[in-house]
Amino acid sequence: MKKDDQKISQLRSRIEELEKSEKQLKQSEEELHTSRKRYRLLVETLHEGLVIADPDENIVFANDAFSRICQYSHSEIIKMNWKDILPEEELQKLLSETANRKKGISSLYEINLTRKDNELRRVSISAVPSMNRDGEFESSIALILDITDRKKAEEILKNSEEKFRTITENINIGVYRNTVGPKGKFIEANPAIVKMFGYKNKKEFLSIKVSDLYENSEDRRIFNSRMLSFGSVRDEELRLQRKNGSMFYGSISAVAVKDVQGRIRYYDGVIEDITERKRAENLKKNFKDLRRTLEGTVHALAVTAETTDPYTAGHQYRVSSLACAIARKMGLPEKQIEGIRIAGILHDIGKIYVPPSILNRPGKLVDIEFSLIRAHPTVGYNILKSIDFPWPVAEAVLQHHERLDGSGYPKGLKGEGIILEARILGVADVVEAMSSHRPYRPAIGQDIAINEISQNKGILFDSDIVEACIEVLVKDEFEFAGT
Repeated sequence: MKKDDQKISQLRSRIEELEKSEKQLKQSEEELHTSRKRYRLLVETLHEGLVIADPDENIVFANDAFSRICQYSHSEIIKMNWKDILPEEELQKLLSETANRKKGISSLYEINLTRKDNELRRVSISAVPSMNRDGEFESSIALILDITDRKKAEEILKNSEEKFRTITENINIGVYRNTVGPKGKFIEANPAIVKMFGYKNKKEFLSIKVSDLYENSEDRRIFNSRMLSFGSVRDEELRLQRKNGSMFYGSISAVAVKDVQGRIRYYDGVIEDITERKRAENLKKNFKDLRRTLEGTVHALAVTAETTDPYTAGHQYRVSSLACAIARKMGLPEKQIEGIRIAGILHDIGKIYVPPSILNRPGKLVDIEFSLIRAHPTVGYNILKSIDFPWPVAEAVLQHHERLDGSGYPKGLKGEGIILEARILGVADVVEAMSSHRPYRPAIGQDIAINEISQNKGILFDSDIVEACIEVLVKDEFEFAGT
């Protein structure tokens, strides 16, 4: 009886073990099912293509992502071999990589595959070998990513960067990038800025601190303050210093580049050496100052003539006005016309040595009195010759009474021996003198003046100048100021 009870107990224990094993098996099957379901879900939701190929490169599995990459349906793909979708040269590359995987070596490489619509797509392949229990190669498992668009974007970016680099490498304006703060360093620089500051090469330039380039440290502080406050500066003029310590003027335009949190990462900017421009501006300012001084001097000299003859100063300005109009009609350059203007204003300055009683006498002058008047060009020349005019002002004043046939004074010069400025002044002087009123006679009239220079064209007066003068007076209806 006891033996039967013992057998029954053992049988029950065995049944419980079997029930427990069955329960565990069922749980394992459920877990396996769940695992397979998760695996299938993972495989099908991958953005990358997943491909399994046998040793002969037959595709035995492919997910939906790979179908989208190559435009073939799933049923079409699993009947295909890699050679069906790869150009010949790309197939050889894949076979070479498979040969490594047969040795147990994983690989990462790029190839071009041909889609169903014959478009080439660039793909990245990350492949690992799958071995059986005996360690023999069984298949290749590959993750495939379509990188065509990325490659195109990279190429566009590369070309853009290359164009930008070409521009920055060849322009004469310095281009830079530097970090922020008192210890800021340059992290990029083009050849122009390296040369501008006198450094041997880019490597040497990038080794210095930004503050080393400022002649005055206070300028650096102010510049940084403006950058931090406004985020950019434009055409900021600063005194900078080269490696050898020499100073030059630079015009800087820069912008602060920020990260997504709004923190400044670095400054990008350009520097132009404006030393020559500043020098030119200073020269221009000095020229304007000299011009004002010259104008003041010329005016003072012209007014001086009024002390002896109130009519002389007005006559000089009117002659100057007509002479400039004639010169422009002849197409002379403005620089030369400016000299004619000054000479016209001063052409009778020598008359300050002639007594007013002689200048304004209505009757005939005796020889000694006429000789005093004829001396006024020489006197004017002696007054003006020591002034360093940029034009032949003194010579024009000396020669304005000379005539083509040699009948003029003070030297009796002829033809081309008389400078052009003096020949123009000579015609303008005669016309103004005959057209204007004098204390000792009324105005003779412009028509008679025109007749006078016309009759003596080519004899006393230069023909081209006479024709230009008549055109100014008749066609352009020139009028003397104040008349």
